[in-house]
Amino acid sequence: SAMRLPALFVLVAAVFAATAGLLSADDGKQAPSPEEQFKKKYAAYKTKIADEYFTLGDGVHKKKQYATAKEAFEIGILHDPEHAKTRQKLGFKKQGSAWVRDSSIKVYTADDDKGDPDGRVADKYKSDRTKTEKKLADEAYKLGKWCSDVKLIADSAKLYREAIDWDNNHADARKGLGHRKEGV
Repeated sequence: SAMRLPALFVLVAAVFAATAGLLSADDGKQAPSPEEQFKKKYAAYKTKIADEYFTLGDGVHKKKQYATAKEAFEIGILHDPEHAKTRQKLGFKKQGSAWVRDSSIKVYTADDDKGDPDGRVADKYKSDRTKTEKKLADEAYKLGKWCSDVKLIADSAKLYREAIDWDNNHADARKGLGHRKEGV
C-alpha cells in the first residue's frame, strides 16, 4: 500500500502532463486549434502592416507630401480595411458598420503638395519604406515559420511568399519555400 501511493501519484502526474497542453488553465475549455490561432495571428499581422504604413504616410503627410502619404495610407487600407487612423486621414468616418466620407475632414491632394526641391523628403520616405518592408518580411517569415511548425503548410507557404514580396532577398523565406542559392 505504501508503494501504491507514489505509483498512483506518478500516473496522475503523467496524465496531467500529457493533457496540460490541451486545456487552457483559466476556463477548462479546449485550447484554440492552430487554424483559430492562425486567424488571430494573421489579423494582427495585417493590422501591423496597416500601422506601419500609417506611420510612413503620416511622416510624409506632416512634410506636406500628400500624394506620397495617400499612397502609403492606401497600401495600409489594402491590408486592414478597418484601420481607423488611416481611414480618418483619407477623409472617412465610421457610421454604423460602414466607412463614409466626412466632409468636415480636410483631405489634402497632390495639388496641395509643398514640393521637395532637394529630394530629402522623398529619399527619407524611400529609406524608411525599405526598412519597413524588411521588418514586415521578417514578420511574415516568423508567422510562416509558426505555421510550418503547427503543420499549416499552405498558410506557411503563403507567408513565405509574402515575406519575399516584402523583401526579395529574404533568405530564410526562400529557404522555407525550398529555394536554393545559385551556384551551390
